[in-house]
Amino acid sequence: LKVDLDSQDSWKEAVLHAIETYQMFEANGLVSTFGRVTEYNDQVKELVSVAANLVIQDDDLIRSLFRLSNKISNSDVFKKQLEFERVAFEERRFALEKNRFEAPLNIVNARNDHLDSLLARLSSANEDVA
Repeated sequence: LKVDLDSQDSWKEAVLHAIETYQMFEANGLVSTFGRVTEYNDQVKELVSVAANLVIQDDDLIRSLFRLSNKISNSDVFKKQLEFERVAFEERRFALEKNRFEAPLNIVNARNDHLDSLLARLSSANEDVA
């Protein structure tokens, strides 16, 4: 029961922090308030999913969390930033994949480095045993 109450207290703190962060965003209109909007959005979704399983329900806080979730889904600025981060992530991933296929020697070198590292660890382990 103590563990449940501790986790519930940390859930409440996380909800209050998420609400406070969004209020700062509303006050100054800067998306940079969130750091990474995608992570913030995922955190709010996780908090909402946990709300149903709480031992002690705090109706006011849960209502505030659902209002926050609705505000996020209705905010054009927030949606644009989510899309921007998604596109940036896809571009980074594409660049990494492109580099991987255009320079296969990088893969070979990485494998060789990894094998060298494993051999060094094995030989040092054998020396420790002897």
